[in-house]
Amino acid sequence: MKAKLFYSCFILWILFSMSNACAQKMEFKPVNEELTKYYSSDLPTSYIPLPFKIDHSQKGKRTTKSLPASYDLRNLNGISYVLPPRNQVNNGPCWAFAATDAVQSTFYLQGYREGYLSPQLLTNCHGFEYTKTQGGNSLIATACFARLLGPAYENSVPYVFSNSTCPTVTKADFPAYVSNVIMLPDDISTVKEAIMENGSVTARMFYSSSYYNSSNYTYYYDYSGTYGVNHGISIVGWDDSKTVTGNTSGTPKNTGAWIVKNTWGTNTMDGGYFYVSYEDKYVGTECFSFTKRVDKDAIDNLYLYDYLGMTSSIGYGVGNAAYGKVKYTAPKREKITAIGTFLSEDNTQVRYWIFSDASLTKMVGYSANTSFENAGFYSIDPVNPTYVEGDFYIVVRYLSTTKSYVLPIETVISGYSNPTIQNSGLQWVSSNGLTWSNVGTDISDKQFNLCIKAYTKNSTPPANDSIKNATLLNEDVLYESLTNEGATVETNEPCPPYSTADTSCYSQKTWCSEGGLQNSVWFKFVATTNSVSIETEGFDNQIALWTATGDDWENIVSGNTSNYQLIAANDDKDASNASGTISNVSGLVIGKTYFIQLDGSSGGKEGVFSIIINTITTDITEAKNNLNVFNENGEIKSEIFQTVEKIEVYEIGGKLMQTITSNNSKTIQKLPSKQVYILKLYNKNNTIQSISFVNP
Repeated sequence: MKAKLFYSCFILWILFSMSNACAQKMEFKPVNEELTKYYSSDLPTSYIPLPFKIDHSQKGKRTTKSLPASYDLRNLNGISYVLPPRNQVNNGPCWAFAATDAVQSTFYLQGYREGYLSPQLLTNCHGFEYTKTQGGNSLIATACFARLLGPAYENSVPYVFSNSTCPTVTKADFPAYVSNVIMLPDDISTVKEAIMENGSVTARMFYSSSYYNSSNYTYYYDYSGTYGVNHGISIVGWDDSKTVTGNTSGTPKNTGAWIVKNTWGTNTMDGGYFYVSYEDKYVGTECFSFTKRVDKDAIDNLYLYDYLGMTSSIGYGVGNAAYGKVKYTAPKREKITAIGTFLSEDNTQVRYWIFSDASLTKMVGYSANTSFENAGFYSIDPVNPTYVEGDFYIVVRYLSTTKSYVLPIETVISGYSNPTIQNSGLQWVSSNGLTWSNVGTDISDKQFNLCIKAYTKNSTPPANDSIKNATLLNEDVLYESLTNEGATVETNEPCPPYSTADTSCYSQKTWCSEGGLQNSVWFKFVATTNSVSIETEGFDNQIALWTATGDDWENIVSGNTSNYQLIAANDDKDASNASGTISNVSGLVIGKTYFIQLDGSSGGKEGVFSIIINTITTDITEAKNNLNVFNENGEIKSEIFQTVEKIEVYEIGGKLMQTITSNNSKTIQKLPSKQVYILKLYNKNNTIQSISFVNP
């Protein structure tokens, strides 16, 4: 279809670069006061405060859904989407249990019942400045998942508290990867909706038995309390009518409680669960929702500098954009499946561009401008298939109209994170996309890494990527489950003419102006009749039919236009079907080899498609033999529809004249007599058959 998305995006890139052209002063987000207090506290803790504070003052949209008075993932219509609580054995790993419990619940809700997920990989391999007994938090778990460290099957990486060695794992140890981790605002309705949509969420709390009532398994820590958080849990539901009596803090003003899954086994509390008041100081705040399951076979490689993920962020003032640029090197041709980045602010817009050159003039891919309501970690797919090889550059633009610190970074925070900061020459920042500043360990005021990850898949071109290996097709046979994914453009490969005229999309001699050749595959056939039609279905593609001197494929890619000839070309069948269709080609030489070129349209689409070469009989004598389809009144015989779903009637030039089904009139009407037409029969066994006939 005529989209011109690639070039429109290039123009937008220029416009974005021109905006905010005056350089602004870079500022760092302050360290979280809770973390500072944690360092000065002697109180044992297993849940570490985040290194920065998330400002949820701009709440974004509120849910319009009707939320039930109670909801329990342990029993939804008789089905449980959580597994019984496990025992962390000793202080420290609660955060990892909570995170893997939440992901397990998400997977179950999405239909993947794969059992427990291991906290061992998180506690032993996270890389932060904490031992297994000192704890962690949900952001640390997110950083692990973002760099494809888990989640692992519990059976593959069993939890052993006394073992702190980071195990060696492979893809086989994982059910899938995790992305789109949402850092929820401190809002009861939003947290409830997240639980209903994506399963249980992680949460934090201050736990002391002084605030727990064992008689009814309820808990309440009042807002006036001065203790910081010390425990990680997950929330699996709620009950608006639950009365919480708590203990030392007394009874909350209102009813209503979260159903909390603990990490101390099933022999404690209410089978390992307890009920925390909505009015608790911490529970229900800083919740993380793990929403997106990523097929592990969709990713082969990961490019990153931020091994520990986001530990801070920078900005250039409220309402100003911030740009990050990174350089990576792919040793072979790879397909970008997504770009991943963290967000430390709510209501942030993100857009990226990918270039193959340092001067940022050769764009190979880009994303749509995407708005994210909440902070978190997100992976964003490119608009069109994007391939890289050798050096490539990713430019990401972050913008919030109400926040300043929008560009996520990984930096050293004493006692919390001590990452390896790269040398300069690989990462840059900018306030306008025009003037770039190096960042790195050798830049005194910019010693940090950017949180921009590239996920790729190894690219293996189809066997018929080159014309030399064109797939031989037989006429009147439907070939299905074909693909151009990973295909390339070979040297001197010809391209049909194209123009910007609206009619060029439906022409039988041109392609739309949508970026030219991108990822073509080749077919060939030997003509057994003088006329054929070529039809494809499946995705937005464009096809061309070529002939070569001496039937030699080498002539088509020789670069000498006198050695080959374009017979026909088409981009879209019609306004409602973007698959290429060459309706009618006449004058073919019987016994001669012809070559079919199929390319992704609209800037290089990829997909699965089918193709069929329908032979067309133009000789009236031969066509008369097909009159057994009709009765003496010129009607389709009723028995035909015992095996046929519908019939399309075309004139010899390829124009659709009528569509006939068993439910409408079977009479061929308003067609001149004594002329040849084509009947296309869509059989109930999913095959397609084309025959010719003469209107009686």
